[in-house]
Amino acid sequence: WKGYRFHDTEKEQQFQNLYLPDLLRFCQVWCVINVAFDMVQPFTTTANGFSPAFYLAHVPGIAIALGLLIIVSCFPSNRRHILFWVSAATVLTAASRGLLVHFQSEALIGYSLQDELGEVTKEVSDNKAAMDQLESFLGQRTIISVLNAQLAQGVLNFLLLGCAGFAQSTLWSCVLQPLVFLAALLMSPDIRMHVSVVPVRCAGMFIAYTLLLVRMRSDSLTRRRTFFLQRYFQVALGKAVESSRKADSILNHTLKNYMADSAGEIDLFLDRFEKEDPMYAELHGATISLQRGMRACRQRQAYLQLTSGDYRLSLYPVELETFAKQITAGRDMTTEIPCLRVLLDPTLLGLIFDNAISNAFKHGHADRPDVKLAIQNMGNVQEQPKQVAMLSFRVTNMANPQ
Repeated sequence: WKGYRFHDTEKEQQFQNLYLPDLLRFCQVWCVINVAFDMVQPFTTTANGFSPAFYLAHVPGIAIALGLLIIVSCFPSNRRHILFWVSAATVLTAASRGLLVHFQSEALIGYSLQDELGEVTKEVSDNKAAMDQLESFLGQRTIISVLNAQLAQGVLNFLLLGCAGFAQSTLWSCVLQPLVFLAALLMSPDIRMHVSVVPVRCAGMFIAYTLLLVRMRSDSLTRRRTFFLQRYFQVALGKAVESSRKADSILNHTLKNYMADSAGEIDLFLDRFEKEDPMYAELHGATISLQRGMRACRQRQAYLQLTSGDYRLSLYPVELETFAKQITAGRDMTTEIPCLRVLLDPTLLGLIFDNAISNAFKHGHADRPDVKLAIQNMGNVQEQPKQVAMLSFRVTNMANPQ
């Protein structure tokens, strides 16, 4: 049986968990339909006065469907054995259908002779040959009608097993259902008297279950191959993402080191110049840009968390003037910063305003972008035991001065 199951227990469990919800819903629908049929069917005939056995014969089918519904719906721990419960229920249902043919046929034949054809029965009751012929004709027609109706209801078992797929228990179910149905039929004396109507229909039932087995095997193998390919691509994608992340981390670390080396070499070179020298300002700006790049490399993890939606705020006490100097260092722009110490997330705000200031320079005026960062205190809101400040951050340029 390993040929139809994954060798890996974990993989097999993942496969079962993937298809379990659909099978569970289909199983519950099957139970409800069977209960409805078995409860309504006895009262749809025009006959009255049937023996209690006629009605009690539907009880096993109702009990089987309700039992399966309770097992799979109320006891989640039993769902891992749902294939076994489905297979057992379909076999027992087939046996109950065979018994129903016996009880329904007996009751309907008696009703036809006594009520529907009562006058005819009185007329031919003295003629034994005619009476035997009448009983044989009615018995054969009634048995064929009831047998066809029960075989038609067996389509529900076909659909349920097709949804369950090919497994050891479902294979046994397909093999046993025709056998137990036939055995239940032959327990009836009326069926044995008209046994000629049974072989053709039972042969058709065997052929139908054989075709069902072939179809179940094909569908199950297709499902497993599809699951295997999906899992393979998921694993391959996970490995590729993890490898890319590791390579990106190494590259990030390498670039940060190179930029730190470059910034250090520029600082050593700047020691030879006076601050008033024009070259000093340009090289100092380059140093600040390298430091900004190193800060961006250190914030790589924050970028990953933001893109994945997993970022969590980390609030720290920060001097607004110090924070503003860090994000505006090396940039020819003006600032308007109040002298406040507030709780904020410097990493997140740094990412936001680095991008905002870069865009302000990029989309401002070509020669005079006139970029300005203004932080305004909009007023204090008293809350015990803390004081909350309402701040307004604004980045403007020549194109958008407001």
